[in-house]
Amino acid sequence: MTTLFGHLGSRWAVFLHDATVVCVAWFGAYWFRFNLGQIPDVFLDQAFAVLPLVVFWHLVAFVFFGVHRGTWRFTSTHDLSGILKSVVVGTAVSAFSIFLATRLVAVPTSVFPLHGVLLVGLLIGSRIGYRLFRDGRRGRRKKGRMLIVGAGWAGNMLLKDLEWDQKTYYEVVGFIDDDSAKKGCEIQGVRVLDRCSAIPKLARLLEIDLILIAIPSLSRAKKGVIVQYCKSARVPFRFLSPPFGFEAAFWSGWRHEHRQTYSSPSH
Repeated sequence: MTTLFGHLGSRWAVFLHDATVVCVAWFGAYWFRFNLGQIPDVFLDQAFAVLPLVVFWHLVAFVFFGVHRGTWRFTSTHDLSGILKSVVVGTAVSAFSIFLATRLVAVPTSVFPLHGVLLVGLLIGSRIGYRLFRDGRRGRRKKGRMLIVGAGWAGNMLLKDLEWDQKTYYEVVGFIDDDSAKKGCEIQGVRVLDRCSAIPKLARLLEIDLILIAIPSLSRAKKGVIVQYCKSARVPFRFLSPPFGFEAAFWSGWRHEHRQTYSSPSH
């Protein structure tokens, strides 16, 4: 069984964590509203009464903006933007629902912005904190950020190899694949982000340092198209055509060659 922090990579664990944080931020907002003192019983009772609405609408917003699908160890500005949008929407809809249900009786209006600010801070802080903890715990130096083009068996095996290699200089931020059915799916906790045409945009948003193309059956025409996308992104790229089975000798040689060429990721 992995550690608690390992479980944070799973979608349901993240979902449960975020629901808990919504509750903490909600009562924290009341605490700040009453100057870090005791919350009057009438307000506290109402806070508990409307809590299901707050949690429900925020979870709906998290799902809509894909917050729960984010992989904590690769938290980026793209993920943080989704968190901010989801909190704004969730807070607004929650406030409207509570107004309809209670006419804001014993619900101070100031708790809504306070809740939003606390929630953003807790959601972002926990994700960044986990990423820093994980990188420090594994004793890794600062890594470059990598995209893998191809979410099939080759990309899957490449990811496994990179995950096992403690000395690799890169971490996989996401997959790219033209199969629309795979978009949004996760492979070993890493999300399939978009189609190949999105490579330039994603490379910029996610601050990518290297693109690996892991599609052994790629046609010459398709290879040319992907090359153009990678060149537009202005990011180094490599084609991998490993043999079936991914022999250790092949990967060992690839790592050695790769480190010599891209040993110091830079922007």
